[in-house]
Amino acid sequence: MQRKRLVVIGLLSLLVLLLANCTAPAAPAQPAADAPAAAEPAAAAGDVTFTVAASADIDTADPHISQLLLFNNVIRLNVFNSLVRYAPNLDLEPDLAESWSNPDDKTYIFNLRQG
Repeated sequence: MQRKRLVVIGLLSLLVLLLANCTAPAAPAQPAADAPAAAEPAAAAGDVTFTVAASADIDTADPHISQLLLFNNVIRLNVFNSLVRYAPNLDLEPDLAESWSNPDDKTYIFNLRQG
């Protein structure tokens, strides 16, 4: 009897959660027609800020000796280039390498760009 009651309570709880997620989203508040729109200042061409929120202090800015994988990837992926990178359509495209070939399963040959 106790097990049946727990199953019923569990199913009812699940049903309530599912129904709560099926409600229509609230309509966004419309600004007053007579209120002036706040103008955001445009950033200067060289004035860029990169902000990363993290749950711990960064151990070092050097990704070669960093012990924290999260910070290592944040710095490495946003500061340093790699041989290839992902295009917006998720195909690989050249980054530091102009081209590359794969003559066999164990060999990759990268032709690096000058500079």
